Amino acid sequence: MFFYLTSEEPGLLSELWDYFVNKYFSIEYGVYDNIDVGSSAFFSPASIIICMFIGIVLASVLAIFNKRVLGDFVRAISRESATSPEKAMTLEQLGFLKNSAVRSALKRNGSLRRAVRCVEDDRADLEAGIPLRPGIAELYGDVPLVEGAPGAGRTDLNAAHFYIPQAEIYTAEIRYEKKGTNWLSLLGVIVLCLILVSLLFKLMPDIFQLLDNFINMVKPEGKILM
Repeated sequence: MFFYLTSEEPGLLSELWDYFVNKYFSIEYGVYDNIDVGSSAFFSPASIIICMFIGIVLASVLAIFNKRVLGDFVRAISRESATSPEKAMTLEQLGFLKNSAVRSALKRNGSLRRAVRCVEDDRADLEAGIPLRPGIAELYGDVPLVEGAPGAGRTDLNAAHFYIPQAEIYTAEIRYEKKGTNWLSLLGVIVLCLILVSLLFKLMPDIFQLLDNFINMVKPEGKILM
């Protein structure tokens, strides 16, 4: 019995997969006078549609990651009122010392640094005469220039203090609002995209035929590569 299951089950799954793909995710091209389709595996209509589907799914995953994982850090700063250099807090104080995703996003060129300020980096830049964006330098008062200061380098994330300026905290909360972004909604996006991809695959031959007929009316000679 065990041998029967292990030897036959893969074949059954393969047949079911082939049936599913052939029925819902294959394009049956017609013969067109002016359009050459499917001649390139990389630039065929099917590959373009699949790439669009993958792009939408990846964008949805990234949105969930930003708003839920990284957004938790922004919400922690808001909750603790770390809204100025004097009130800035460390990762340990905020409860994110061992959160690798947040740590990576807080590096010098990380995605969170568009909203979150680092006190040590800002002061190092001011001492080196490197200008900060409008409204930030004023928060530090008079920081004297230090001759030969290199400016901010690699951030010591364990010791650094982070904050979001009071004037920008509301914008940051809106940007990282997690409402409506969850893994269930991602599943809905995937299902919806699969349905749309299947419909496009079914409609594509008719679309090509209409386009081919139109070309026959306006320019009957020549081939158009797609």
